[in-house]
Amino acid sequence: MKKINVLIATAALALPLAAAPLAPATTLIANAATVKKATPAKATTYTLKKATSIKKTAYHAKKAGDKYKIEFAADRATAKVSKSKTKLSTKKTYTTSKTIELLSSKKGAKEVKYLHLKNDKGEFAGWVKASEMTKGALGSKTPAKAKATKLTLTKKAKTIKKAYTATKKGEFAKTVFAKDGKTVTLTKAGTLTSGKKYDATKSIYAKASKTTAHEYVLLKGAGWTLASNLKAAK
Repeated sequence: MKKINVLIATAALALPLAAAPLAPATTLIANAATVKKATPAKATTYTLKKATSIKKTAYHAKKAGDKYKIEFAADRATAKVSKSKTKLSTKKTYTTSKTIELLSSKKGAKEVKYLHLKNDKGEFAGWVKASEMTKGALGSKTPAKAKATKLTLTKKAKTIKKAYTATKKGEFAKTVFAKDGKTVTLTKAGTLTSGKKYDATKSIYAKASKTTAHEYVLLKGAGWTLASNLKAAK
C-alpha cells in the first residue's frame, strides 16, 4: 500500500511539469496548420532565338499587365520564364536598351519579343512582352503613320533647273520609284512654307487610276510636290 501511494504521489508531482508545455506546443501546431506555404512561381523553358542591344527607348504600359523573371542558361541557348509578383504600372515611363526573342517548343509557335525594362531611376524593373507596351513616354502621342499613295508614271523624270515660290502650305513627299519605272509611291514628308522660294531639280508626270496626269517637281531641302502648289519665282 505504501508503495502504491508513493507512485501516485510521484505521478501527481510530475503532472504540472508534463502539462506545462502542452498549451504552447498545441498552439504552435494549430498555428502551423493555418500558415499557407508559398507556391513557387511556375517556370517555362524557351529557346533563346535572338538577343539585341538597341538605342535607349522610352515605353509605357497599355495596361497593368504581367512582368517576368527570366533566367538564362550558361551552357545553352535557353531561358526559364516565370511571372513576377508585381505588375506593370500604367502611371510610369519605362526605358529599355535590350530585347530578346524567345520560342516555345509548341508546334507552329512564333517568337515572342521581350523588353528589358528599367524605371526612371535606372533600376531594373523586370522583363515584359513587347506587345504589352507602347513606344513613347507616358502621355506622349504616337505619330500617325503617313499614308502612301501609288501613282502611275506617264513621263519619265527629267532634270530641270527652275526657281519656284510656294503659293500655299501644300504637302511635299518622299518617293519610291518602282524598278520597272512604271509607278511611283509618294509618302507625305512635310508641308511647304507659304511664300518661301524653292529650287526645283527634277520633274515627273504621274496620275492615279482613271485620272488626269499632274506634274510633280522635286524641291531642294524638301521633297516632291505638285507643281500647282507653286508659281515661278521672279
